[in-house]
Amino acid sequence: MNPTFRLLPFPGIDTACLGHYLMGLGLLRAVSTPWPDTRGCWHDGLFYVAGSSTEGRITEFLAKEWQPTPYEKWWAADQKADTKAKASTRIWQARSTRPALQVRVADSTIIPVGRNQFNPLFGTGGNVGKRNMETAWREAADMHDNPNSRSWLEASLFGKQTTEMPPFTNGGTWFVYNNKTFNSGLDWYREGSLSPWSFLLAMEGALFVRGGSGRRLGAVSRPYAVFPFISQPLSPSANEDVGQKTAGEFWAPLWEQPATLGEVRALFLRGLARLGGRAATAPHEFAVAALAAGADAGVTHFVRFELRQTTSSQVYEALPRQTLAVRACTAGCATQPSALLEGFLGRRWFDKLPPEPARRDSKVRFSGLRGPLERLIIAVAREPENPEPWRELWLSLAATQARVDRNLNLRKRCRALPWLSWRWLGHAFPGTPPPGVRVAAALAALGSGTAYPAQCNVFGIEAPRSGPVFHQPGRPASAVWHGGEAQAVLLDFVQRRLTDSDKERKLAPLNSRLRLAQSDIAQFLTGDPAFMETVHGWLPALTLVDWTKAPRCLGEGPVLRGADPELLLWALFKPFFSPQETRNELSICGRRFFSEPAEAKPSFSRQLFFCLRRGAWTEALELAGVGYRAQGFPIVTPVVPSGLDAARVAAALALPVSADDLARLVIRWLEPHKQETKAMP
Repeated sequence: MNPTFRLLPFPGIDTACLGHYLMGLGLLRAVSTPWPDTRGCWHDGLFYVAGSSTEGRITEFLAKEWQPTPYEKWWAADQKADTKAKASTRIWQARSTRPALQVRVADSTIIPVGRNQFNPLFGTGGNVGKRNMETAWREAADMHDNPNSRSWLEASLFGKQTTEMPPFTNGGTWFVYNNKTFNSGLDWYREGSLSPWSFLLAMEGALFVRGGSGRRLGAVSRPYAVFPFISQPLSPSANEDVGQKTAGEFWAPLWEQPATLGEVRALFLRGLARLGGRAATAPHEFAVAALAAGADAGVTHFVRFELRQTTSSQVYEALPRQTLAVRACTAGCATQPSALLEGFLGRRWFDKLPPEPARRDSKVRFSGLRGPLERLIIAVAREPENPEPWRELWLSLAATQARVDRNLNLRKRCRALPWLSWRWLGHAFPGTPPPGVRVAAALAALGSGTAYPAQCNVFGIEAPRSGPVFHQPGRPASAVWHGGEAQAVLLDFVQRRLTDSDKERKLAPLNSRLRLAQSDIAQFLTGDPAFMETVHGWLPALTLVDWTKAPRCLGEGPVLRGADPELLLWALFKPFFSPQETRNELSICGRRFFSEPAEAKPSFSRQLFFCLRRGAWTEALELAGVGYRAQGFPIVTPVVPSGLDAARVAAALALPVSADDLARLVIRWLEPHKQETKAMP
């Protein structure tokens, strides 16, 4: 018969600060000594114990029988000798002569690999600046026999404070409320207070975070130190952030299924948080790993604590940040947010961005490329259902690519961004994207799947089958995108693709995977400046996408009952700007619009484009009439709508449309055939 366990909440142990989280681990470790079947879990930010004991029995055991694991810095002298020699030999020798328990305590603080590496939770070998962890442990242990000790223990476990907490030093790194508070009360500062039981339990839990040495596969790889769920600090996002010292971050795992001490120990021994096929070492990688359920033992959330300097340059505090949920992930699902983010993180594109300086006096210049992206990736991982972080990250990726593209030194050392999945669009714009984004996507999809995609006109890249690479040594002439007026930029974009059509004497650069509805094209022709700015702002980001597997249409616009004059006039010129695929399908009055032997002539298309770009309506209409008569289709004389911008029509000629929609518009320009009538006998 299965035993019945009681689920006991401990309101004093939560995730509000790092010290409280470590208390939960320490309580499980302590209670598992007399009751080995005890389990622990987290729910709604509180720690629960499941077992056969009760709150009273647990309190009684801790107060009278529990023996905390001593924290003694037996390695201090050997550490100083190794620091002076820039080695780790003395620590290795000392470890071989110490009992196993002392070695395990040391492993939570210092790992001898090449040079000694330290756990940020314990500072440098047990000292966080002027805070000495050994001194704090002894101070807490000496208060065990205090008459108020039982009240302090109940305050630590259940949050019920009946007596004043004693003053306590050296605990402010884990318990931020234990720090000295300035300008408080009648005095100009107030010393922090803390229950000694809180520190003893937190120290017991911190011993779970034991480090070790690892080695990546490879003949020339070097061993490295790793502490479970410890990551590097975030890169500075602004120049004023340079020099603000951060020791790293601790991503505290939470689990809702009760776990035994052995299961929790195994979780921390492995410290498994993976991004693709490698361990997550940076905060944004931990965020993606959490999003991809890349943690073992049923972890449901990660609580992020940042270890950084705040009020003092001598010590670090663990500042609580966001809580990220671990999402259920379907293996091999390409629509998962984690899979979309791993598309560029897993290919080490991010690692090639220049690192930021650690000090203000560093010779390394601040670039500001990494920091904003890292924070946006964490924002996406925290709220993957929110489209706003997706949009900001997408635009930031395009801005980063543009900065690298326009800097000769960065072009040599950085990589071009790998192709993004078209499914980014569904996360950034749930449902149907707005018309301006649909138009920008159709232009960005020009030349997709070929060696000359639209990205070549925005960034100075080449597009082999393996993925985009920067053209060396500098930007080629085909990269014409700039930050000028929206319509002028789009005209330069279309003109360049027409210019490069002569390479194959076909209009292949105007071929797009996507097709636009007539209403989208009509809105582009008559759209206000805000609409044009949307197209101009989103087109560079959308060119980063591989559109070869995207659907033909991103969304249906409203059905037009009658074509506007602007749309009809655009359709008059559009057949001469249709790529080969559309030309073959374009059929008017039961026959193909272009005769069989006729081939696309980019030179004719460019003449029409330049006439419209400079506003020469008369020349453009005459030239279009010549083209129609050459194919055997005489047309009626068009009347240009008043106020219609010829340059806007020229830019719109690159917009893709289906052959059937174009045929329904073009047929309105054809002269009707006269029907012959036979005389009555």
